[in-house]
Formats: sequence, C-alpha cells, structure tokens
Amino acid sequence: MHGNDQHVLVVRAIENTDSTTARECFADPPQKVVLLFFLRRHTEGCEIDALWIDHADHVANDAAFAGGVHSLQHEQDRPKVPGTPVRVEHLLEVFEWAKTRLLAIEDSTEERLGAGEARIFEPQLLMLEDPELIEGAARYIRENRLSAARALDWRLLEIQGKWSRTAHPMVLDRLNDLQDLQVRLLHQLLGLPDPTDVSSLGENVIVVTRNLTPSLTVQFDPNLVLGIAADHGTRTAHWVMLARSLGIPTVCGM
Repeated sequence: MHGNDQHVLVVRAIENTDSTTARECFADPPQKVVLLFFLRRHTEGCEIDALWIDHADHVANDAAFAGGVHSLQHEQDRPKVPGTPVRVEHLLEVFEWAKTRLLAIEDSTEERLGAGEARIFEPQLLMLEDPELIEGAARYIRENRLSAARALDWRLLEIQGKWSRTAHPMVLDRLNDLQDLQVRLLHQLLGLPDPTDVSSLGENVIVVTRNLTPSLTVQFDPNLVLGIAADHGTRTAHWVMLARSLGIPTVCGM
C-alpha cells in the first residue's frame, strides 16, 4: 500500500458487552458506521440469535467483532517497497542523458555563436554534478517512496526557494538556469516530448512569453523569429545574451 495516494479506514472493535448481549439497536456509536451495519440486516439489532455477531466472551480480545488490530510500533516489520533502487537508477540515467544533451547544445552554440556564448551552458553542467541536487533527490526517493520525477521536483523547488530570497541579478540568472534544467529533466523523466523543439514555429514570428531559457532561445532561427517580448529577465540573463548574439530584438522585464 502506498501512503501517498491511498487511504485506510480503521474501525476499532466494539467492546460494549451489555449492548451485544441484549441485542440493543443503537447505543450511540459512530452513526456513519452504524448505518452501514444496520442497512444490511435489520434482525441483527434485535434478535437473540443475530447472525455473524458473537458474544464478547466467545471471540478473541473480548471484542464483539472478530480479531484484534496489530499496529506497528517504531516502524517494526515495515515492508520494503520494491522498485526504489530502480527509481534511483532511472534518476541517475536521466542526469547522464541531460549532460550529453547539454554538451551537444554547447558544441552547436560554439559553432554558431562562438566560445563565449557556449560557456553560458557551463553552470547547468555543473548543476548536473552537484551532490546537493543528486543526493537530495535520491534521498527523497528512498525515504518518502516517491517517483523519480516527484523527488527531483521537490528537491528543485527547495533549491529555488532558497535562491529566491534575494533579488540579486546574478542569482536570478542562476535561477533561470535551474528552471531550464528542471524542465529538461522532468520532461525526460515523465517521457514527454523535448520542450526545446521549436520546429513548429512559422515565419515572421514575435515570441511573447513570461520568460525564456537559454536552451530554448538558442534554438531560435533569427530568420523566423523577428523579436522577443518577455515579462521576466534582465539584460544580463543568459537567454537575453543569446538572443542578442542571434541578432533578435528583445524586450524583457516588462
């Protein structure tokens, strides 16, 4: 049973022997439970020989209903959830895939725009090797039995919350790099299409958006994209620098 998306209703055994012996109909127990019992067979509330209900002396633990409930104490006998190592392995595989993909983007950017612009992707490559990010997500998988995508999303949100406490432009640029990485990793973990695929763009397009990322901006063809207007971003944002190098007029921070 998975604790994150399933619920368990535990009903404690009734131990009122007087009510059981006299076959009294109602003794003010939880009403919702009683309705379920008494709509089944009305005779069980008044007949001496009620079916399926024994006297408390005849059952285990002095209860009107059978058996007792054994609760785990201090995680004793806690079952192992299968698949945790597989999810961690899948997470690490996606990190390696992202490295390969970013290196390819870095090489193509260097060919098109130069070595300076290609270095824009180095912070993301460093993030992919950050133990704080990798081990934090893997720990969430092991301890909380989360999927790889959910664990990574939690860890990235924590880091974003920590970095968002300042309005320094350099930190905001780093946040944008982290968001770029987040979109790429989560799409791959969830089996979704490549979010940086801009092949569907038509001609003479003006991109209007809340924000952009470096790996998306570098895919733009300046012959097709005539301009960019974004709510967020700064003059020193990495995606703005790439748009400038591509010769695409850009307005940001509107």
